[in-house]
Amino acid sequence: MRWRRLLWQHGGLKGAAGFAVSTLIWNEVLFDAMRKRIRAPIIYLSHPRPSAGSASEARALRTLSRAFPNAKILNAARLYPSMENWLHRYRRQIARASALVFFAWGGTIGYGVYREVATAEDRAIPTLLLAGGKLYNTWTLSILSHRNQLKHFARVRPRGHAVLPAEIVLRPPRRGLLPSGPLGRVIENHAIEYLLVFSEGRLIVYRPESDFEGTDLHVSLVHQRAVLKIQVKGRTAPATARFLRFGVRPQTIPPGDPKYLLFLHYDLARAELLRFAWLIPADEYREKARLVHGEYKSDLSTKATAADKWVDYRYNVKDVAWVVEELLKRAEGGNTDA
Repeated sequence: MRWRRLLWQHGGLKGAAGFAVSTLIWNEVLFDAMRKRIRAPIIYLSHPRPSAGSASEARALRTLSRAFPNAKILNAARLYPSMENWLHRYRRQIARASALVFFAWGGTIGYGVYREVATAEDRAIPTLLLAGGKLYNTWTLSILSHRNQLKHFARVRPRGHAVLPAEIVLRPPRRGLLPSGPLGRVIENHAIEYLLVFSEGRLIVYRPESDFEGTDLHVSLVHQRAVLKIQVKGRTAPATARFLRFGVRPQTIPPGDPKYLLFLHYDLARAELLRFAWLIPADEYREKARLVHGEYKSDLSTKATAADKWVDYRYNVKDVAWVVEELLKRAEGGNTDA
């Protein structure tokens, strides 16, 4: 260490004062190293599985090491021992990243790379295409036949001019991410708050003793028998996200289950619910969602001018209490449970 060499050249410092000064210097060096380590950006490298161990992978790693010399490179091909492990971990790994870089194999990417790129864009993480040893922030992507989606799901080509590493604004690495369990409870609490406050106390909301059937909330009108069962799903995508991706396990919404799914958009930076919410009957969600990797998937548009198949179930988040009231009144009028 530089300070140690200086102290040695000057004969060292004697006594308690010398020990205190050297301790302060040593702590300063340690803290400086810790600060550099904490601030180091994280680059998530995504690429098709057949390219693992290839010369293309090696070139990509060398290019990123030169472009971002202080960054930590997370190579997706080495992170996950199995497909199941990838399904459980890739979103959280990408959420930590300062940027995502991907490259194609034979001009195409597989479904896994496509999902990772979409996840990064959902979270407003800088996303770059690596092609010919250069980085591009715009590209064309065309979906191919779904018969071989793990290997050749989409064709990708760079567009425009390559960007220089100095022009890329990396997102600061995120630390202390909330686990999904506590974060889900936070979003449920916001849902309860909105139902109570915006119904002006006409709704009663309580949690079941167990959520074995996937029901998070029971809602009823004051002094009425009808009960509405709700499963709450939240996403922490930024306010600028164009759409939200959700997945629901089939066992929590079996056919004939009189449950509603409440999808919420949560701003983690401001700790509040954003403009839109979706309240969808479970049977209709099963019918319209697509079954992918054992979950019913949906992409819900946040655009004010959206015209997708889910827009009929979309409401201003402050109007959800009114919608639930009307459903309960209808159920009570028919003398049936909601």
